Amino acid sequence: MNDFCFANYYKIMKENSLNASINDVVFMYDIFSIINIKHFAMPELQKGTVSRILNRSLGVPSSIKEMLLTPNLKEIIGKSLMDFIEKYYSQNVLDTLWSRLKELIFRDKYLSTDGINNILNNNCFISFMADVYIEAIRIPNKLVGVKKIIARNGKTEISYDFNDIFEISKKKKKIIVIPMDVNFELRIESPVDEFFPLVDEATLHGKWISMMLSNGFSQKDLKKMIVKGIIGPKEIGNISIVPYDNNIYYLVSLSEFDNHNVARSSTNALINVLNRILELYILNGQSYELIIPLLGTGKSKIGYNHSTAFSILCKFFSENISKIFGKVRIVIYYSDMDYIDI
Repeated sequence: MNDFCFANYYKIMKENSLNASINDVVFMYDIFSIINIKHFAMPELQKGTVSRILNRSLGVPSSIKEMLLTPNLKEIIGKSLMDFIEKYYSQNVLDTLWSRLKELIFRDKYLSTDGINNILNNNCFISFMADVYIEAIRIPNKLVGVKKIIARNGKTEISYDFNDIFEISKKKKKIIVIPMDVNFELRIESPVDEFFPLVDEATLHGKWISMMLSNGFSQKDLKKMIVKGIIGPKEIGNISIVPYDNNIYYLVSLSEFDNHNVARSSTNALINVLNRILELYILNGQSYELIIPLLGTGKSKIGYNHSTAFSILCKFFSENISKIFGKVRIVIYYSDMDYIDI
C-alpha cells in the first residue's frame, strides 16, 4: 500500500542512498536527528521499534512529533537536512530522489489539494525536501490494527484493517473465518513427508493447525472437534464451527486437494462459501464481530491478486449489509499491504 506515510518516505530515502544496505536503526536515527532540537530528547531506537515503525504497526515516536511545534522549524532544520543529504546521497541521484518523493506526496490523504500542490510546485530542492520531511513526520504512520469503515447501516458496519488474524485481541468474543479444504485435512506439509494430502504450514489452514497443536491438542482431538462442529454435507462451502479461547472459528471448505497435493478451487466456489458464511452468521452470529481474511489469493489456485480479492469481499458484504446484524471486518495480513491498492 503505497500511500504517503513515514514508512514509505523512509523506504525511498534509504533505497536512493549511497548505502542502501545500511542498518535501519542507524539510518532512522540519522533521519530523526534532522529534526533534533536541543531541548528535546531523542528517542531510543531499538531494532524491534524500528521494525514496527517500518511495518506500520507503530507510529513515529511522540517525542519526534512534539518537535513539529517548534516555531520556524523549516528554517531551523535546513542546515541539518543539507548535512544529511551530503552524507548519504550523490549528486546524480538527487533528481531521482526528488521525482520519487513527488510521486509519493501526491498520494497524501491528509493534505488538501492546495497543500499538495504547494509542495509539488516548490522549485527549491532543500525547501521541497524540508516540506516533505515535516509532512512525513506529521501524518499518521500506524496502519496495522487501525479499522477503516467501508459501509455502515445503523449499528452494522463493514470495515477492514491490516493485521494478523492470530494476533487479534481475544478480550471480546469474535467469529474468525479460516479457509480449509473440503476434508479438513490436518497433516502439516513437510519436505520429507510422502503422504498426501498435506497442508502448507504457511497458509491460514496450516497456521490454525499449528496454533492448536502448540496449545496441547492432538490431531485426533482436532478431528473430533471439527467433526462435531460440521454443518451440512461434505462439499465445497461446508463449515465446521470450532469454539476455542474466546473465539469461534468458522472453518470453511474452500478448496479440494487433487492427486498432486494441489488445493483447487474456483470463483463459483468462493461465492458459494461467502453465501454459506453469511447464512450462518445471520442465523447464529449473535452480533459477534465476524473476522474474514482475503480469500482466493493463496494456494487455492483461484488466482486473485490482493486488490481483486478485497474488492470481492467489499462488494459482497456491502450488497448484503441490510441482512447483517453485527460487524464484519476484513483483515488483510499486514505484510501484504504493499500488494494491495485501496
